[in-house]
Amino acid sequence: MSTGSPLKNKLILVVDDEPDILDSVEELLDICTVHKAVDYSTAVQFLSSNNYDAVVLDIMGVNGFELLKISDLRGFPTVMLTAHAMTPEALKKSIELGAISFLPKELMLELKELLEDVVLGGGKRLWWLNSFDRLTPFFDDRFGADWKEKDKFFKDFEQSLQKTKIKKNLCLWFEEIGTEYNDIVGKKCANLGEMTRMGVPVPPGFVISIDTYRRFIRETGASEEILRYAKDLGEFKGKGIAEFEKISKTIRSIIEAKDMPPDIKNAITVYYSDLCEKAGLPDMAVSVRSAGTASRPGMFETFLNVSGIDDVLDKIKMVWSSAYTPRAIAFRVNKDLPVLGDELGVAIPKMVNARASGIGFTVNPVNGDASKIIIESNWGLGEGVVSGTESIDGFVVDKETLEIITKHVGKKEKCVMNTETGAEWTEVPENMKSLASISDEEIKEIAKIAKFLEETAGCAQDMEWAIDKDLPFPQNIFYLQTRAAKVAAKKSASVTDQLAQKLVTGFQQIDLSTAKKKLKNIQFRF
Repeated sequence: MSTGSPLKNKLILVVDDEPDILDSVEELLDICTVHKAVDYSTAVQFLSSNNYDAVVLDIMGVNGFELLKISDLRGFPTVMLTAHAMTPEALKKSIELGAISFLPKELMLELKELLEDVVLGGGKRLWWLNSFDRLTPFFDDRFGADWKEKDKFFKDFEQSLQKTKIKKNLCLWFEEIGTEYNDIVGKKCANLGEMTRMGVPVPPGFVISIDTYRRFIRETGASEEILRYAKDLGEFKGKGIAEFEKISKTIRSIIEAKDMPPDIKNAITVYYSDLCEKAGLPDMAVSVRSAGTASRPGMFETFLNVSGIDDVLDKIKMVWSSAYTPRAIAFRVNKDLPVLGDELGVAIPKMVNARASGIGFTVNPVNGDASKIIIESNWGLGEGVVSGTESIDGFVVDKETLEIITKHVGKKEKCVMNTETGAEWTEVPENMKSLASISDEEIKEIAKIAKFLEETAGCAQDMEWAIDKDLPFPQNIFYLQTRAAKVAAKKSASVTDQLAQKLVTGFQQIDLSTAKKKLKNIQFRF
């Protein structure tokens, strides 16, 4: 660099969360005084206490846009670094190519030239360096002083890039995702992420993306084997359940027999180990839950009380293969959907040591009454409720006041409990059969969160929850899933239904001491 450079003795701040980039820029600007910041708080301190001739920011680094606002308020000329172009067309292209934010080496000299222009002034306040349009200056008149417009642009920009980054990841924490990632991780996973964002108590956990499954079947050769097998089967229409069971067994065995590719196995192992470490529980029990991009309750498999990485890896493959249960195959055939469809994401939350579990509806799923919240519960795990095979407890709560209107305590003969080998149906102890499985305060708290979820989602919700026996109220209540509730189509009542309703209503009004008189007065009109 010549001694006549306008950069000589200038004070430059460079902010990037990649130390290698910082070192490269410092080496490039060897006749400047360079301050390097690798984190947000250091950058804010530098910006607040020094007068810089120029500031270089990585927009996708440490809160780049917030730092840009501070730099602008302080009046420092600022260069934004990114591998992406400004125009929507170029931005779209960069995302399609999977570009991420970085300063390519070939742009180093252009950065030097750009900074020379920056320190010379010329009225420019915001500059942009990218690898598509090569060198694109930003002028103040693009947005003027309207930070609201700048804010919207950069937030949209960062959201697009974040989604691209997430799509590349094999695993993600719940808090990294939301409903906008439904097609990347599956609906159940995306909903768990969204609930976490809302501040709803969700067991900690991570997800495995649908792309991970695609990589698994491609890299192991399972995809080719399944395609060859399916090609020889001919037409699926008209096949019976016995044929679907045979097809299911073959395809599932192909998937489950494959070893995890090393990078996929390592990624899942790291996330599971980190989850165990956060909870302070080695080989912690988790559930391994299926998540398709469309809501199909009960269609795919879920495994409970899974402990240890080997068991977790095996159950993940079994969840993936459950896209090919006889029921799932028959469903796709009958709906004229591709038979080789339904690629699944996987949710892996910490297992709740459940004293009781259940479901909640913010609308009556039978008659559509939206003024009440319906809660059903049983001892142990939620499968003891959703299976519909046992007598359970039922509660009706007024949605407005959150007061309990109706309580029905069923005689609970069986429930699903955690065991050393997973989860199993067990007999309910005699002294617990006729006890309510949840308390009044727990009923009201569940109803309160159900109402919040409905208001936030903008539609009636069908949710699952569990109560941890090891924690105090209200920290003991965890929410495992929420989705839009389905309400049965209303049918006009038949004459028989109307007669039955009249009988019930009439007899409820009878005082048995005057039964004879009352019976004579019951009238039926249709």
